[in-house]
Amino acid sequence: MKKVNEWLAVQITQWFSTMACFYVCVVYSLAAALPHLAKFQPQMLYWSNAVQLSALPVLGLGQIVLSRAAERRAEEDHTAIMEELQELKQLRADMNALLKMAAITKV
Repeated sequence: MKKVNEWLAVQITQWFSTMACFYVCVVYSLAAALPHLAKFQPQMLYWSNAVQLSALPVLGLGQIVLSRAAERRAEEDHTAIMEELQELKQLRADMNALLKMAAITKV
């Protein structure tokens, strides 16, 4: 169940992070200012607050899940880079040893 909840939180977070969602919110907020919708302002305010109260926790969880994945990728990248660095250090040490041997044999 945890995986489903996290997947859903990520999907909702990604949808809320789109321009389409922004435009829906702007149109909804401006619609309340129209004179023929003035009588529905209390209901519109209620639904707006309900969306905000339910979206806040799910967006927080979505950010946590997404940051966990980013941290995992960063750790994998760091490990790979450190392995490459060790190989380069070993190659440099081997090359320096060969150069010293070549210098000794020339003399």
